[in-house]
Amino acid sequence: MNAGIKARSIGEIVEEVTLLSSDGSAVSVDRSACGFSYRGSAILESRLPVLTAQLRLDEESFDRDQLLAQRARTQPHAFPSAGCAFKNPVGHCAGELIEHTGLKGVRVGMAKVSDIHANFIINLGGASSAEIRKLIDIVRQKVYKSFHILLDLEIEVVDG
Repeated sequence: MNAGIKARSIGEIVEEVTLLSSDGSAVSVDRSACGFSYRGSAILESRLPVLTAQLRLDEESFDRDQLLAQRARTQPHAFPSAGCAFKNPVGHCAGELIEHTGLKGVRVGMAKVSDIHANFIINLGGASSAEIRKLIDIVRQKVYKSFHILLDLEIEVVDG
């Protein structure tokens, strides 16, 4: 899905990816065939499992401790979550849109919009998938009614 931080995404350093094709064989594709975009890729769209990835590590470095400290200050970590629930719409921050609708702290059962970062839906303990999905729907509807922006999910939902 081309996960990343503000400064960079994983797709920027991928050189080659080996996928498990539908016939069970391993297929290698280079970076240009991966079609990386913001929180997306041709790999994600293909739904093929990634077996390996070759990454190009360059001289650009990040202060790991600083990044982790920033995450500790700005993201919930006391309860499980799937990370950011929604993609940032062009020109906007999903967390800020959600916060401006007054949804921080809103709960459905044991699922809750985080008080720390509104783009995180946390599990207070035993939240069902139905509770999380209901909360996702509430957030999307409220943001759309307030700003006429439909939030796209960043997390992957797998229905059984």
